[in-house]
Amino acid sequence: MSLCTWTRWLTTLIPTLIFLLGTDWLFHAVILQDWYANTEQLWRDKATLASNMWWMFGGQALFALTLIIIFGKNYEHRGWMEGIRFGWWMGVLLAAPIIMSHSYAAIPAKFVWAWSGIGIFQTMGVGLILCFAYKNMNDCPA
Repeated sequence: MSLCTWTRWLTTLIPTLIFLLGTDWLFHAVILQDWYANTEQLWRDKATLASNMWWMFGGQALFALTLIIIFGKNYEHRGWMEGIRFGWWMGVLLAAPIIMSHSYAAIPAKFVWAWSGIGIFQTMGVGLILCFAYKNMNDCPA
């Protein structure tokens, strides 16, 4: 694996993580805050959540790096719609197990649909970030 490949992955990881963590905060801590408060019996207490936040950061970093690698291995220089398509299909893939979780976990359906929609929005956003980042790295092979 070339230094160029590692450089591409690391330089796209930072804006990807900023986007994912920022939108997670916006959706979960701001927009859905009341939903979580009304179903607090389903979730960990705030102190435990705070102490376990590194699990979230580590998982998001792994998720972001995985998206970056998959996108990079299949990048075709087809413009911003390539990023949107990639994000759509990655989001649908991510949504499937979330939707299935409603069958075995006591999670209200509104969360399942919100999380699925949020995931699709986030992966489409990541697709756009990656498309524009890779477009500006034409001298570096994927």
